[in-house]
Amino acid sequence: MARKDYIVVAKKSRLRQKERSKAIKIQFQYIKINLSHIQVIISLGATLSGLSKRQYKMLLVVTQVYRQEFWLYENKK
Repeated sequence: MARKDYIVVAKKSRLRQKERSKAIKIQFQYIKINLSHIQVIISLGATLSGLSKRQYKMLLVVTQVYRQEFWLYENKK
């Protein structure tokens, strides 16, 4: 679903600021949902020890980048 929403926006030749902002917000929501699902799984007793070092590092990076980019989006920077 996230890819479908992205492609609809990416194929437009001109994008108004309001449309761009809405599309970015939707993508942030998809990431938030995915990260919250991971948190729920961890709270139910799953461990991250099954992840490779690379996967664990990528999870940490995605979480941090999401947090930073969402702050920029909220503060219109």
